[in-house]
Amino acid sequence: MVLDGLSPQGVDVIASKGQTKQLKEYKNKTGETPLYNPSLFGGMPVYFRIPPKAISIDSLFSYLGGIVSNVFLWYLLGGSGVFFLCRFLGLGQFPSFFGALGFVLYPHYQALWAEGHFMKFRAIMIIPWVCMTSVFFFRKTSIISMGLFALAWGIQIRTQHYQIVFYTALLIFVIGLISLIRWIKDRKWNIILKSATLTLIGIFIALMSASQPLFLAREYLPYSTRGANTINLSEADSKQGGSGGVGLSYATQWSTHPAETGTWILPHFYGGMSGIKYYGDTYPSLKGKTIPGYWGYMPFTQSYEYMGPLILILFVLGIISTRKSHLVSGLVGLSIFLVLLSFGHHFEFFYSLFFDYFPFFNKFRAPMMSITVTFFIIILISAFGLEYLMGAEKKDFRQSLWIFGCFCAIGFIIWFLSSGFLFSHVNDSYGEETIRIIKTIRKELLQNDFIRYFLIVGTTAGVIVAFFMNRINSYFMAIFLTGIMIIDLINVQSKKEIKFSDIKKLERKHFKKTSADNFFLSDKEIFRIFPIGKLFGSNQWSYYHQSIGGYSSIKMNGIQEIITNNLYHPM
Repeated sequence: MVLDGLSPQGVDVIASKGQTKQLKEYKNKTGETPLYNPSLFGGMPVYFRIPPKAISIDSLFSYLGGIVSNVFLWYLLGGSGVFFLCRFLGLGQFPSFFGALGFVLYPHYQALWAEGHFMKFRAIMIIPWVCMTSVFFFRKTSIISMGLFALAWGIQIRTQHYQIVFYTALLIFVIGLISLIRWIKDRKWNIILKSATLTLIGIFIALMSASQPLFLAREYLPYSTRGANTINLSEADSKQGGSGGVGLSYATQWSTHPAETGTWILPHFYGGMSGIKYYGDTYPSLKGKTIPGYWGYMPFTQSYEYMGPLILILFVLGIISTRKSHLVSGLVGLSIFLVLLSFGHHFEFFYSLFFDYFPFFNKFRAPMMSITVTFFIIILISAFGLEYLMGAEKKDFRQSLWIFGCFCAIGFIIWFLSSGFLFSHVNDSYGEETIRIIKTIRKELLQNDFIRYFLIVGTTAGVIVAFFMNRINSYFMAIFLTGIMIIDLINVQSKKEIKFSDIKKLERKHFKKTSADNFFLSDKEIFRIFPIGKLFGSNQWSYYHQSIGGYSSIKMNGIQEIITNNLYHPM
């Protein structure tokens, strides 16, 4: 990938080429930076996406990204962040290394860069550094610690993925609240005043360091579908987002159903991804073919949310062993909060409290996104669990057995209940025989996952029992457990087929001129194309022409209202 100059062939990667091609041509021709894109939706502003010209930390990342793969660079940043965070919190090298590897191998993070969600991927990889500098700042309140915190959070804000920035702000708040409660109990009023002052200064510096993208985006927000109410004359959405923003039903389409948390331990609990390659034995003729795997509650999914039983076992051990730690208790509380938030319309009362009353919250979509931050907390605390195991004594053996027993019981309960699963999705519009085959394959995938689950739980238990029986030392135990995790997560990652392509060659092939393109280009009059049906949401037509249609998650609200009420709703 690095040596051959290849990039992941994600859907959003291709779509962005159609969206920006004419902008690049205009800049190359005139030397001016375009502030407006006339090629999609009848035109929309792009000035808030212009990268800054001033030298900044982004310049360093851009330079390094030209030497090595950007994906590798940010993975290295995220992994090293978790490692140094664990070391800063007092963990040994092996648990810290375990946490760092688990963080970068999480399958969902792989799907982000593979599908073109690179802004979100970058924002997540900065979280460990923001967490570490926040803890450092509230432990050692000083100008230096404040500056490091401001630098880390400012870098994340500059990624321009404000939903992840919001979740990170909650993380900072929890860390600060823990210190505040301790200071109040100890009556350290001077420290409270000093910390409050430096916190405000640090936040101000972080915001100012990201002022160009942040304030320009804030200026455009009220005019976009994220910041204004889209009026649909045919149906009234009871939740249009108080002071503007996307409607509740639209914002919560990608909500995690409580039952879908089963995908954390069984990758195909609800079929896995919407499109998966089949390599089973039940239907040999279908081997290597893509089949519709996902049958959960969301419209579709492009990633696995799998964490693995090993990480969750260590997570539970980490909670038990550090239950007196205020920091860990606060992080566990935040993780529970984020999970409840991810339920979206499946826990509408809770989600609506924030959607209706919390500033800017109604601008966000996809509640399940909060799980990405939850995993950071889980892998961090699982490193504490490994640290505890490495120093455990024989008297702690019974506690570990109870945890393994609970995980075995969970597996058997789900296996027993799976006989009543429907294995069907609301979008399954196939013939009766095809539906029967798809359901059989989905059931086969789940049964294979049960074998995987009990194999991992059993192997993990065997390694830990061998340690307590003094057959292996703590270092070998840590190495074996890390190896199990690596094999487990990489195996799930490999189930997602990522096409690496030369983007320039792919662009030439995908946007090769058709007879329709040549016909439109021969017409020198001023006109716009009106794509019909599913073609409306494609940026294909914006590559050479000016189109009324296209795709952008932040299109102008006025355009969306015209599409919805005056033209037609393409969905």
